[in-house]
Amino acid sequence: MAELTHYDKDEIWSATASFKNAAGALTNPTTVTATARKPDGTTEAYTVGAGITNPSTGVFVVTDSGDQVGTWYVEIVGTGAAAGRERAAFVIDPRWPSDLLKPHALTSIEEVELLLDRVGVQGSRGDEEDDDRLIAFYINAFSGQIQRYTRRQFLPLETATTKVFRYDGSNTLSLAPSEARSISEIRFNTDQAVSAQQVITAASYRSEPRQKSESGTYLGLALPTTLVGSSNYWSDVQVSITGNWGAGIVPDAVQYVCAAEAANAYMRASQRAPRGVTAEDFLGPDIGPFPLSRRSMAVLDDYVNGRVTIASIAVSTNA
Repeated sequence: MAELTHYDKDEIWSATASFKNAAGALTNPTTVTATARKPDGTTEAYTVGAGITNPSTGVFVVTDSGDQVGTWYVEIVGTGAAAGRERAAFVIDPRWPSDLLKPHALTSIEEVELLLDRVGVQGSRGDEEDDDRLIAFYINAFSGQIQRYTRRQFLPLETATTKVFRYDGSNTLSLAPSEARSISEIRFNTDQAVSAQQVITAASYRSEPRQKSESGTYLGLALPTTLVGSSNYWSDVQVSITGNWGAGIVPDAVQYVCAAEAANAYMRASQRAPRGVTAEDFLGPDIGPFPLSRRSMAVLDDYVNGRVTIASIAVSTNA
Protein backbone atom coordinates (compact mmCIF):
# COMPACT_ATOMS: atom_id res chain seq x y z
CA MET A 1 0.00 0.00 0.00
CA ALA A 2 1.45 3.35 -1.06
CA GLU A 3 2.44 5.73 1.73
CA LEU A 4 0.22 8.78 2.00
CA THR A 5 1.60 12.21 1.15
CA HIS A 6 2.03 14.50 4.14
CA TYR A 7 1.49 18.27 4.31
CA ASP A 8 1.82 20.70 7.20
CA LYS A 9 -1.28 22.40 8.56
CA ASP A 10 -2.30 25.39 6.41
CA GLU A 11 0.03 24.25 3.60
CA ILE A 12 -1.46 24.03 0.09
CA TRP A 13 -2.23 20.45 -0.91
CA SER A 14 -3.04 19.14 -4.38
CA ALA A 15 -4.74 16.13 -5.92
CA THR A 16 -4.56 15.29 -9.64
CA ALA A 17 -6.89 13.29 -11.89
CA SER A 18 -6.52 12.28 -15.55
CA PHE A 19 -9.49 11.51 -17.80
CA LYS A 20 -9.44 9.54 -21.05
CA ASN A 21 -12.05 8.79 -23.71
CA ALA A 22 -13.00 5.33 -24.94
CA ALA A 23 -10.00 5.29 -27.27
CA GLY A 24 -7.62 5.97 -24.39
CA ALA A 25 -6.77 9.54 -25.33
CA LEU A 26 -6.61 12.25 -22.69
CA THR A 27 -9.86 14.20 -22.99
CA ASN A 28 -11.59 16.93 -21.03
CA PRO A 29 -14.88 15.70 -19.52
CA THR A 30 -18.01 17.79 -19.98
CA THR A 31 -17.88 18.78 -16.30
CA VAL A 32 -15.37 18.18 -13.54
CA THR A 33 -16.16 18.56 -9.84
CA ALA A 34 -14.40 17.49 -6.68
CA THR A 35 -15.22 16.96 -3.04
CA ALA A 36 -12.81 16.88 -0.10
CA ARG A 37 -13.82 15.14 3.11
CA LYS A 38 -12.03 16.69 6.08
CA PRO A 39 -11.00 14.87 9.27
CA ASP A 40 -14.00 16.25 11.20
CA GLY A 41 -16.40 14.82 8.61
CA THR A 42 -17.30 18.10 6.92
CA THR A 43 -16.90 18.41 3.15
CA GLU A 44 -15.70 21.07 0.73
CA ALA A 45 -16.85 21.23 -2.90
CA TYR A 46 -14.73 22.44 -5.84
CA THR A 47 -15.43 23.27 -9.48
CA VAL A 48 -13.27 24.29 -12.42
CA GLY A 49 -12.13 27.83 -11.76
CA ALA A 50 -12.98 27.51 -8.06
CA GLY A 51 -10.34 25.20 -6.67
CA ILE A 52 -9.86 23.09 -9.81
CA THR A 53 -7.43 23.94 -12.62
CA ASN A 54 -7.01 22.29 -16.05
CA PRO A 55 -3.28 22.58 -16.84
CA SER A 56 -3.47 20.30 -19.90
CA THR A 57 -6.04 18.30 -21.85
CA GLY A 58 -7.59 15.64 -19.65
CA VAL A 59 -5.63 16.63 -16.57
CA PHE A 60 -7.30 18.38 -13.63
CA VAL A 61 -5.74 19.50 -10.35
CA VAL A 62 -7.54 20.31 -7.11
CA THR A 63 -5.76 22.56 -4.60
CA ASP A 64 -6.68 24.02 -1.24
CA SER A 65 -5.25 24.83 2.17
CA GLY A 66 -5.13 22.06 4.75
CA ASP A 67 -6.91 23.71 7.66
CA GLN A 68 -7.53 20.56 9.72
CA VAL A 69 -5.04 18.04 11.09
CA GLY A 70 -5.68 14.44 10.09
CA THR A 71 -6.44 12.34 7.02
CA TRP A 72 -8.21 13.98 4.08
CA TYR A 73 -10.02 12.20 1.23
CA VAL A 74 -10.62 13.80 -2.16
CA GLU A 75 -12.84 12.53 -4.98
CA ILE A 76 -12.60 14.08 -8.46
CA VAL A 77 -15.49 13.27 -10.81
CA GLY A 78 -15.75 13.85 -14.57
CA THR A 79 -18.93 13.49 -16.67
CA GLY A 80 -19.55 13.16 -20.39
CA ALA A 81 -17.44 11.44 -23.05
CA ALA A 82 -14.47 11.05 -20.68
CA ALA A 83 -16.48 10.21 -17.58
CA GLY A 84 -14.65 8.82 -14.60
CA ARG A 85 -13.65 9.39 -11.03
CA GLU A 86 -10.42 9.29 -9.11
CA ARG A 87 -9.77 9.33 -5.39
CA ALA A 88 -6.84 10.57 -3.37
CA ALA A 89 -5.91 10.64 0.31
CA PHE A 90 -3.26 12.54 2.21
CA VAL A 91 -2.39 13.56 5.77
CA ILE A 92 -2.23 17.06 7.25
CA ASP A 93 0.35 17.16 10.04
CA PRO A 94 0.42 19.72 12.87
CA ARG A 95 2.93 22.55 12.68
CA TRP A 96 2.66 23.02 16.44
CA PRO A 97 1.19 20.82 19.19
CA SER A 98 -1.69 23.31 19.53
CA ASP A 99 -2.77 22.46 15.96
CA LEU A 100 -4.05 19.16 17.38
CA LEU A 101 -6.55 20.94 19.62
CA LYS A 102 -10.10 21.82 18.63
CA PRO A 103 -11.50 25.36 19.03
CA HIS A 104 -13.35 24.37 22.21
CA ALA A 105 -10.22 23.01 23.98
CA LEU A 106 -10.01 24.35 27.54
CA THR A 107 -6.34 23.75 28.29
CA SER A 108 -3.05 23.22 26.48
CA ILE A 109 -0.91 20.17 25.80
CA GLU A 110 1.88 21.88 27.74
CA GLU A 111 -0.31 22.13 30.88
CA VAL A 112 -1.03 18.39 30.75
CA GLU A 113 2.64 17.61 30.16
CA LEU A 114 3.51 19.69 33.21
CA LEU A 115 1.27 17.54 35.41
CA LEU A 116 2.68 14.36 33.92
CA ASP A 117 6.26 15.55 34.35
CA ARG A 118 5.58 16.21 38.04
CA VAL A 119 4.86 12.50 38.58
CA GLY A 120 7.34 11.14 36.06
CA VAL A 121 4.87 9.75 33.53
CA GLN A 122 5.44 11.96 30.47
CA GLY A 123 7.31 10.12 27.74
CA SER A 124 6.33 6.65 28.91
CA ARG A 125 4.75 5.95 25.53
CA GLY A 126 7.98 6.68 23.72
CA ASP A 127 7.35 8.84 20.70
CA GLU A 128 6.77 12.48 21.62
CA GLU A 129 4.53 13.18 18.61
CA ASP A 130 2.32 10.23 19.50
CA ASP A 131 2.21 11.52 23.07
CA ASP A 132 0.99 14.91 21.86
CA ARG A 133 -1.71 13.33 19.70
CA LEU A 134 -3.00 11.22 22.57
CA ILE A 135 -2.96 14.11 25.02
CA ALA A 136 -4.76 16.36 22.51
CA PHE A 137 -7.39 13.65 22.01
CA TYR A 138 -8.09 13.60 25.75
CA ILE A 139 -8.10 17.40 26.03
CA ASN A 140 -10.65 17.70 23.21
CA ALA A 141 -12.85 14.99 24.73
CA PHE A 142 -12.80 16.33 28.29
CA SER A 143 -13.27 19.92 27.10
CA GLY A 144 -16.54 18.86 25.51
CA GLN A 145 -17.61 17.00 28.66
CA ILE A 146 -16.82 19.98 30.89
CA GLN A 147 -18.79 22.42 28.76
CA ARG A 148 -21.74 20.02 28.61
CA TYR A 149 -21.66 19.57 32.40
CA THR A 150 -21.42 23.30 33.12
CA ARG A 151 -23.88 24.19 30.34
CA ARG A 152 -21.46 26.94 29.39
CA GLN A 153 -19.57 28.11 26.30
CA PHE A 154 -16.15 29.15 27.52
CA LEU A 155 -14.90 28.44 23.98
CA PRO A 156 -15.06 28.78 21.02
CA LEU A 157 -15.79 32.42 20.28
CA GLU A 158 -18.53 33.08 17.70
CA THR A 159 -19.22 36.46 16.12
CA ALA A 160 -22.52 37.71 14.62
CA THR A 161 -24.02 34.23 14.93
CA THR A 162 -27.72 33.39 15.23
CA LYS A 163 -28.83 30.68 17.65
CA VAL A 164 -32.33 29.23 17.91
CA PHE A 165 -34.12 28.57 21.22
CA ARG A 166 -37.59 27.55 22.44
CA TYR A 167 -39.29 29.98 24.83
CA ASP A 168 -42.15 28.80 27.08
CA GLY A 169 -43.45 32.28 27.87
CA SER A 170 -42.43 32.12 31.53
CA ASN A 171 -40.45 35.41 31.38
CA THR A 172 -37.05 33.67 31.69
CA LEU A 173 -34.97 32.05 28.95
CA SER A 174 -31.74 30.24 29.63
CA LEU A 175 -29.06 30.62 26.95
CA ALA A 176 -27.48 27.32 28.02
CA PRO A 177 -25.46 25.65 26.68
CA SER A 178 -24.34 28.94 25.15
CA GLU A 179 -23.47 32.31 26.69
CA ALA A 180 -23.45 35.70 24.99
CA ARG A 181 -20.88 38.48 25.16
CA SER A 182 -23.40 40.78 23.49
CA ILE A 183 -26.81 40.51 21.80
CA SER A 184 -27.77 42.46 18.69
CA GLU A 185 -31.25 41.09 17.88
CA ILE A 186 -33.98 38.94 19.42
CA ARG A 187 -36.69 37.77 17.05
CA PHE A 188 -39.80 35.77 18.04
CA ASN A 189 -41.77 33.30 15.89
CA THR A 190 -38.87 32.61 13.51
CA ASP A 191 -40.38 29.24 12.55
CA GLN A 192 -43.31 31.14 10.99
CA ALA A 193 -43.75 33.50 8.05
CA VAL A 194 -41.87 36.79 8.23
CA SER A 195 -45.16 38.66 8.67
CA ALA A 196 -45.77 36.75 11.93
CA GLN A 197 -42.32 37.39 13.37
CA GLN A 198 -41.65 40.06 15.96
CA VAL A 199 -38.37 41.76 16.81
CA ILE A 200 -38.08 42.41 20.54
CA THR A 201 -36.71 45.87 21.27
CA ALA A 202 -33.89 46.39 23.77
CA ALA A 203 -36.32 48.11 26.13
CA SER A 204 -38.51 44.99 26.26
CA TYR A 205 -35.99 42.48 27.59
CA ARG A 206 -33.18 42.28 30.13
CA SER A 207 -29.95 40.31 29.85
CA GLU A 208 -28.96 38.29 32.92
CA PRO A 209 -26.99 38.51 35.08
CA ARG A 210 -27.23 42.28 34.85
CA GLN A 211 -23.54 42.75 35.69
CA LYS A 212 -22.61 39.74 33.51
CA SER A 213 -21.06 36.48 34.68
CA GLU A 214 -17.54 36.12 36.06
CA SER A 215 -16.46 35.58 32.45
CA GLY A 216 -18.15 38.74 31.18
CA THR A 217 -21.12 37.02 29.53
CA TYR A 218 -24.89 36.81 29.74
CA LEU A 219 -26.32 33.40 30.70
CA GLY A 220 -30.03 34.13 30.30
CA LEU A 221 -32.72 36.66 29.39
CA ALA A 222 -35.83 38.11 30.97
CA LEU A 223 -38.31 38.28 28.06
CA PRO A 224 -41.84 39.62 27.62
CA THR A 225 -44.65 37.23 28.51
CA THR A 226 -47.21 38.77 26.13
CA LEU A 227 -47.25 39.55 22.43
CA VAL A 228 -46.23 43.06 21.47
CA GLY A 229 -49.38 45.21 21.36
CA SER A 230 -51.56 42.39 22.67
CA SER A 231 -52.71 40.84 25.94
CA ASN A 232 -52.20 37.33 24.55
CA TYR A 233 -49.43 35.36 26.20
CA TRP A 234 -46.46 33.84 24.42
CA SER A 235 -46.32 30.05 24.64
CA ASP A 236 -43.83 27.59 23.15
CA VAL A 237 -42.41 30.05 20.66
CA GLN A 238 -39.22 29.77 18.63
CA VAL A 239 -36.77 32.57 19.35
CA SER A 240 -33.74 33.44 17.22
CA ILE A 241 -31.02 35.40 18.98
CA THR A 242 -28.17 37.04 17.09
CA GLY A 243 -25.05 38.09 18.91
CA ASN A 244 -21.45 37.38 19.83
CA TRP A 245 -21.13 34.12 21.74
CA GLY A 246 -18.58 32.42 23.96
CA ALA A 247 -16.66 33.81 26.93
CA GLY A 248 -13.20 33.50 25.44
CA ILE A 249 -11.97 33.16 29.03
CA VAL A 250 -11.30 29.83 30.73
CA PRO A 251 -11.21 30.17 34.54
CA ASP A 252 -8.05 28.73 36.09
CA ALA A 253 -9.97 26.06 37.99
CA VAL A 254 -11.78 24.91 34.84
CA GLN A 255 -8.49 24.77 32.95
CA TYR A 256 -6.94 22.70 35.72
CA VAL A 257 -9.83 20.25 35.81
CA CYS A 258 -9.46 19.68 32.07
CA ALA A 259 -5.68 19.24 32.30
CA ALA A 260 -5.92 16.87 35.28
CA GLU A 261 -8.64 14.72 33.69
CA ALA A 262 -6.56 14.46 30.50
CA ALA A 263 -3.47 13.56 32.55
CA ASN A 264 -5.41 10.87 34.43
CA ALA A 265 -6.64 9.38 31.16
CA TYR A 266 -3.11 9.43 29.73
CA MET A 267 -1.78 7.56 32.77
CA ARG A 268 -4.45 4.89 32.40
CA ALA A 269 -3.76 4.56 28.67
CA SER A 270 -0.01 4.15 29.34
CA GLN A 271 -0.90 1.11 31.50
CA ARG A 272 1.65 2.11 34.07
CA ALA A 273 2.13 4.76 36.70
CA PRO A 274 5.17 5.63 38.79
CA ARG A 275 5.47 3.95 42.16
CA GLY A 276 3.14 5.51 44.68
CA VAL A 277 1.08 7.37 42.02
CA THR A 278 -2.47 6.36 41.16
CA ALA A 279 -5.10 7.77 38.80
CA GLU A 280 -6.70 9.41 41.85
CA ASP A 281 -3.74 11.68 42.54
CA PHE A 282 -4.94 14.56 40.38
CA LEU A 283 -8.69 14.60 40.94
CA GLY A 284 -10.00 11.20 41.91
CA PRO A 285 -11.43 8.01 40.42
CA ASP A 286 -13.89 7.79 37.58
CA ILE A 287 -15.45 4.95 35.62
CA GLY A 288 -13.83 5.42 32.23
CA PRO A 289 -11.75 7.68 30.02
CA PHE A 290 -14.28 10.47 29.54
CA PRO A 291 -16.84 10.72 32.38
CA LEU A 292 -15.84 13.44 34.83
CA SER A 293 -14.76 12.39 38.31
CA ARG A 294 -16.77 13.40 41.37
CA ARG A 295 -14.00 15.76 42.46
CA SER A 296 -14.02 17.38 39.02
CA MET A 297 -17.74 17.95 39.19
CA ALA A 298 -17.41 19.42 42.68
CA VAL A 299 -14.96 21.99 41.34
CA LEU A 300 -17.05 22.70 38.24
CA ASP A 301 -20.29 23.18 40.18
CA ASP A 302 -19.26 26.78 40.86
CA TYR A 303 -19.32 27.46 37.10
CA VAL A 304 -22.56 25.72 36.08
CA ASN A 305 -25.25 27.85 34.47
CA GLY A 306 -27.59 27.46 37.42
CA ARG A 307 -30.85 28.00 35.56
CA VAL A 308 -31.37 24.26 35.27
CA THR A 309 -35.07 24.50 36.15
CA ILE A 310 -35.86 26.60 33.10
CA ALA A 311 -37.65 24.51 30.47
CA SER A 312 -36.38 26.60 27.56
CA ILE A 313 -33.28 25.03 26.03
CA ALA A 314 -31.18 25.67 22.93
CA VAL A 315 -32.24 23.39 20.10
CA SER A 316 -30.05 24.43 17.17
CA THR A 317 -27.43 26.82 15.86
CA ASN A 318 -26.95 28.37 12.46
CA ALA A 319 -24.36 30.77 11.12
